[in-house]
Amino acid sequence: MTRVTPLTWFALVLAILTVCKLAAWLMAPETLYDYGNVDTWLRLEIISDLYHGGGWYDHWIARTNAPYGIETPWTRPLDVLMLALTLPFLLFLPFDQALTFAAFLLNPLVLLGCLALVLRITRCFSDQMSVRLFAAGVFLIYPMTIGAFRIGVVDHHTLLCLLLLALVWLATSGEMRSRWMGVLAGLGIWISVEFQVVVALLLVWLAWIWILSGERRWLKGAVHMLMTASAVVVLAILLERLPVQYPVFFYDSVSVMQLMTLIAALVGFIGLKIASPRIVEMPQRLLMAGLTGLGVLAILSFFFPGILQGPLAGVDPTMKEIFLSGIQEMQPAYHHGVDFALALVVMVVLAGCGLWCLRQQMGRSDAQLWLLLILTLAFLVLTLAAVRFGSYLAPLQAL
Repeated sequence: MTRVTPLTWFALVLAILTVCKLAAWLMAPETLYDYGNVDTWLRLEIISDLYHGGGWYDHWIARTNAPYGIETPWTRPLDVLMLALTLPFLLFLPFDQALTFAAFLLNPLVLLGCLALVLRITRCFSDQMSVRLFAAGVFLIYPMTIGAFRIGVVDHHTLLCLLLLALVWLATSGEMRSRWMGVLAGLGIWISVEFQVVVALLLVWLAWIWILSGERRWLKGAVHMLMTASAVVVLAILLERLPVQYPVFFYDSVSVMQLMTLIAALVGFIGLKIASPRIVEMPQRLLMAGLTGLGVLAILSFFFPGILQGPLAGVDPTMKEIFLSGIQEMQPAYHHGVDFALALVVMVVLAGCGLWCLRQQMGRSDAQLWLLLILTLAFLVLTLAAVRFGSYLAPLQAL
């Protein structure tokens, strides 16, 4: 008898929910955007324009700044993925309906991939299926997961969540595959420059494990990851930008600035790798890594003054006050009411319980546990500052 895996049951439940949503939309097409949001509608319009002959480099949308519109920082990977999902439906549906079907299909597929990775990653820590299913269940019921993975929403943040889990899996499953990690890191930056936060935390983890253990392989892994990520970002710039824009830097979309950031970090890790044989004591390694990190950050801040503000550095201050203040995902967690505050209290309690349970193991240079600890605590702080980072926190807290 064929054994049915838990992932199969998850897929069946997601398929039933997706069919129900599609049926509800087919009976009342005007309710489409009850399932999505304004960004979903804009994204589908951009994809439709691209399919019907719109320019590849045309990112202007009539969302604000009427009557001129504004250039969106969204890049093309999600658009290409959506068009690929649309192709099978074009055999029997007109394009607009096929695109809507693809929109309903996107998040269930990405969520299924996330669940598969959660089950795979937890196998590194426990062979008990009950423990792995518990982690998957915690991920599913998280408020951020429910919000980000709504059926019908087309948003790149779910793809970034999938890439984050894939990076954790590559980093924790036996031999670290740093070059493949670089490919995913570069792809994440291509999709959204906010993924630089994930890349920076991975580099902090690699440097910290080197500080604890003194093993050069961690520095070597960082160098390989940064080299591969830089190559992917170069490809992204060549595909996303017109030739005249190659030397222009943008804070909110992939550009030469993100490439220079990776190269600066690469130079820093190469320096640490060269100097590592002469640094034998842990305090010396800590001092050297700290000075290198501060030096890289100082150089980048000199050339790109708004780098620590991320995508918001390129936004007009008036727009920040008028427009961004009304976007819920950009607000601190305490702006979202008592229920959200209680959810964050649960997060803090779970993080504290996890730290208490791991207090013995954390005395050793256990790379897997340190990775989850660094990522979880960092994104817990970031989620308190801006709720949009909660989609990263949900799978990490579950793990």
